[in-house]
Amino acid sequence: MFDFLKRDKDEVALLINIGNGSIAIASVLFGHDKPKFLYTSRHHFVVLEKPDAKELSDSVMRTLDEILSDFSKKGFDNKYWDYKEKRISNVLVALSSPWFIPKIKHLQISKNSLFTISHDFIDEILEKEEGIFIEELKKEDGNKKESFDVIEKSIVNLKINGYILKKNIGKITKNFDAYLRISVVESEFLRRVDDIVQKYIHISSKKTVFHTFPLISFSVARDIFSNNSNFILLDVTGEVTDLTLVQNDSVVAVSSFPSGRNYIIRKIATSFNTTFELAESTLRLYISKKLEDDGIKKLEEVITQIEAEWAVYFENSLLELSPQMVLPYKFYITADSDVSEIYKNYMSLSKTDTTSVIRRNMELIHIGQTTLSNFYENESLSQVSEFVAILAIFYNSTRKGVA
Repeated sequence: MFDFLKRDKDEVALLINIGNGSIAIASVLFGHDKPKFLYTSRHHFVVLEKPDAKELSDSVMRTLDEILSDFSKKGFDNKYWDYKEKRISNVLVALSSPWFIPKIKHLQISKNSLFTISHDFIDEILEKEEGIFIEELKKEDGNKKESFDVIEKSIVNLKINGYILKKNIGKITKNFDAYLRISVVESEFLRRVDDIVQKYIHISSKKTVFHTFPLISFSVARDIFSNNSNFILLDVTGEVTDLTLVQNDSVVAVSSFPSGRNYIIRKIATSFNTTFELAESTLRLYISKKLEDDGIKKLEEVITQIEAEWAVYFENSLLELSPQMVLPYKFYITADSDVSEIYKNYMSLSKTDTTSVIRRNMELIHIGQTTLSNFYENESLSQVSEFVAILAIFYNSTRKGVA
């Protein structure tokens, strides 16, 4: 899918991270040792008390239009563009939950006679399972009759006669054991995003590639921490936390639950009887240790209340990943800097539920600015968010044929 990115010459790509509470974009120069940020911006959505799916989708489109409109006016001001054609080579769009629907399935095929693992054999499985997944989604939608596009599909962790081999094509076996991974997005959502991108970037749809953010963050975590092939990745976004279970360097299970940065801020706004914007400011003051004592006590009460609900979600998601709680103890977390410490503290608390052993032995690593800043350069006028930094590292490794 990314073959067109593998080139040696300089290019500037536009990276877009569409979350469920914000959109971040960046134009990044590739072709040197490290990606170089030329421009970056991030816009948050207007958040309702109970986000409605349609309103959330419409908010995405309005925000994407606004942020790309700003880019069309200011995005080429960097001195890099002096005396150069102002052109974007490719666009990478990363989608967080709930904009994609994932499926991971353990496939086991046994035959009495030997058969060959070929490209046609793999393609046939993918095509069959893709069709089954789409039909399942259509049945769930009932009369809505939504259409879906597949943006990711692969077979990973493939075993031949019980052994994981890097090169499986051409191998002969009676037993096939692997994990299927498919991600789909509603066709209308993709069309609307692509229309807005083309409106401001004037680039062919063929040069716009969609991926899921959990897959991208998994790829980056795997490459940065290459000495560990088993871990759990938590992506804390605006409204949702995505959990990804990785075994033997492959994604084998995913889970999500409705808790994120915006939920915390809404709870603060309710408790302090204030607006969402002022609640954000209160949280920033708390993180920077500039909040007055009365405010600190009140805010910490809110955080404690949220943790009680979050702990139930966390336990249920881990059980969904592994009903027997056979899980790795290494956890990587991505989250906005103003809530990352809160979620790290949540995970580090002792509990008497089924997560007690996991929590007691957990090694928790935050993939934040400290970790990521060594992998890129910033010549933009704004701080680079963790999310677009991860996109840039992924894109760069893909150009080099690593990802």
